Order: sequence, then C-alpha cells, then structure tokens
Amino acid sequence: MNLYKLLIGFFCISLFCQCTSKVLRIAIGQHRETVIQEHLEDERSPIKADNVGDLRYFDATEKYIFDCDCEWIRNGEALNIPTSSGKIKEFQRVAKLSCDNKLQQFELMVYQNTKLIRIPEYKDYLFLPFTDNSNDEETYGGGRYIDLKRQEIMDNKYTLDFNTCYNPWCAYSDGFNCPIPPTENHLDFKVLAGEKMFAGERKH
Repeated sequence: MNLYKLLIGFFCISLFCQCTSKVLRIAIGQHRETVIQEHLEDERSPIKADNVGDLRYFDATEKYIFDCDCEWIRNGEALNIPTSSGKIKEFQRVAKLSCDNKLQQFELMVYQNTKLIRIPEYKDYLFLPFTDNSNDEETYGGGRYIDLKRQEIMDNKYTLDFNTCYNPWCAYSDGFNCPIPPTENHLDFKVLAGEKMFAGERKH
C-alpha cells in the first residue's frame, strides 16, 4: 500500500511538472509572437518580414525563473549609462532585486529612464539590462534586456523570468543608441534562456 501511494505521488508530481512546462512554453511562445509582431509594426525596427526567421530563442524552462525580493530605492542616484553609439542616457536606480532558486543567488539593479519618468503613460516602465557569461557565445555580446512595470512588483516581491529577456536593436543593426548594461548587473553564470544570438547578418 505504501509503495502504491509512493508511485501515485511520483506520477502526480511528474504530471504536474509536465503541465507546468506546457503552460510555460505556451505563455512564452505567445510572448515571443507579440514581440515579433511589434517589430513588424514598428517602422524603425531593423527586424522585417524577411529576417524574422533569423531570430532565435532558447526553449522555455523553469530553471531560469527566480523569486526575488525587491528593495525600493527612494531618490536613487542618477546614473549616466553609455550607449552603443557613444551617446549617454540618464537613468535612475529605482530598485534592487535579490533573487534565488535552488541553483543561483544574485542581485540586479532596476533602472528608470529619467526622461520617461516625466511622461505619464511611461512613468511605471522600468528597465533591467544585464550581461552574463553566455555573451559573445550563445547570446549577444552587448547583453540583453528585461522590461517590467512597477505594478508587477507586489508586496516587494517579483518573479524574474529570464525566458522573456530580449536583444537590444543594436544586436541586429548599427544606428541605434542601446544602453550598455552597467557592470553592477553582470551575472557570473550563463543565462541560457530568452533570446539567443541573432542568426542573420547585422546591418551597417
């Protein structure tokens, strides 16, 4: 009887994991389709219908989803972040995420563009750029980005899903001012999730 219960338990856990993985794959698939559609609808985007197939992604996985504690930073220090073109963009540190799962523990800073703060429809938009040890190999050398909104951080908690991270437009073409992730947001491990290195020819 005990063996029977044990086998049933293993079966239920396995079934639950399979269902969770399927739901995640569907959700991330829909998210990526939305991002691609936004590229195609934005005349400024270097991604067009003829090079959509050069966008590559890692399979969605729970491994790179982290539960994070959020510490809000009031009157955070302004930070001049250089961009890929050499220009400077001003951001403000607004929060620090302390994240962990069974494999990794790390901290990341969250920023807000000081110009967007003054625009009502963008005042809740936050920016999380990062680099990791996969850059220049599996992923774009200039790092990747995650977008989030203030209201997604509830009770000082945030679920950080690297499956949603994406390349800046500079990964596809010259001519853009892409913020370079600050060194304080370097992760000393590989994030094999989200968008991979662009497979197409970079435009000049």
